[in-house]
Amino acid sequence: MTTKSSGHSGVLDYVTGLQTRNELEACLQLQFDHNSNQLPTLVALGVDVIGLKHVNDTHGFLAGDTYLAAAAAKLIDATAHSQLQSRLGGDELTAIFLGSQALENATAAKEKLLACPEPPQVRCGIVTAVVNDTAALLIERLYIAIRKA
Repeated sequence: MTTKSSGHSGVLDYVTGLQTRNELEACLQLQFDHNSNQLPTLVALGVDVIGLKHVNDTHGFLAGDTYLAAAAAKLIDATAHSQLQSRLGGDELTAIFLGSQALENATAAKEKLLACPEPPQVRCGIVTAVVNDTAALLIERLYIAIRKA
């Protein structure tokens, strides 16, 4: 199971088996709305799958799908303490962590993903929710963090 939240539509990304971006945005907005009087302890881990375009170009899209699914499996394994795991888009995946241990859990997951020697290799970025955040703003910062990694 890729989420510990209730109320998700059950629609999963067909390649990765993770929640969709729509589910991610809904989960984030719910957290921001629910915690409107205080800053939620919310940390997002973003993962970029290195080499997916090369796999698609040289071995075809079915091989690329298999490669992306393997990256999703690594994410699931590394993010057991996350609230939600989703496909952000293209070759990016994410996990959302909540609570007082959110940053520690996200950092541990990032280290586990980066230390894994088996392909696919990934690069990771982490962002923490800030005052007056929205789902769109947090996702934009997450994309930037991934690209800077």
